[in-house]
Amino acid sequence: MSELKPCPFCGEPVVFNKFAEKVVCEDCGATIYSDYWNTRPIEDALNARIAKLRKALIRIEEEYYSNGTWEETADDMYELANDALLNDKESIVNG
Repeated sequence: MSELKPCPFCGEPVVFNKFAEKVVCEDCGATIYSDYWNTRPIEDALNARIAKLRKALIRIEEEYYSNGTWEETADDMYELANDALLNDKESIVNG
């Protein structure tokens, strides 16, 4: 079995109950069959979105520093950020 993610409800470490084949959080009591414990599609989608937005911010920052003035790059920065958000929304909607 791969390493178990912490509890999605309280963030505490969890234990695997071999007899019941379930993962149990001893802090808040959350329990689920072990096959599903590490499956978190919403969390994975949000982490992917965060990564895309971080890349967009890096591009914006690079564009700003390469041009040197805010006025010249403000529109470009807005477009880059907006494109990143729109592309991410489409990827979440379209799967």
